[in-house]
Amino acid sequence: MVTTNNGSHQSVNAARPRPSEVFLPEHLRLSAGQWPEFQLAIKTIFELNDLPFAHLENVACPRLLLSVDEERRRGDRWLMDDNICKAIIVLNVRGDYVRFTELEIDKCNAAELWELLKRRNADVHGQVLEKWKWLVRVYAGLLGAAWVGILLIMLQLIAYA
Repeated sequence: MVTTNNGSHQSVNAARPRPSEVFLPEHLRLSAGQWPEFQLAIKTIFELNDLPFAHLENVACPRLLLSVDEERRRGDRWLMDDNICKAIIVLNVRGDYVRFTELEIDKCNAAELWELLKRRNADVHGQVLEKWKWLVRVYAGLLGAAWVGILLIMLQLIAYA
């Protein structure tokens, strides 16, 4: 609770975040190779907006020993916050990285969306690693061929000498 200028009390996270508070600068939006920076930036936005990190880990609202009415209020709040968390994540992923239109994100929650992005990051990282391995094999083959060529030239020079 925060006391306002007129003396009334207001919940810190009662208001939804303003759009300017949820958009990351372009260099921090998720694209290939940006996962650590993106993850830190998203967690920072959550922290600044008093959104629990549990939304990135839990599929459902954590259960506590509360009254039925209190549980319902917490559940409603959880759903509202989870939708805000999903919006923050979706709005900060570059379209060339993930095409959300191909997914049914309206049927998943923030934790499932976060897990999907973590798997996508692992896939992209794996693809980059495979490309590097392929390039190393190609260059090793080229270097091997160059050495064979040099060796043949040297043998011909020795033979003519």
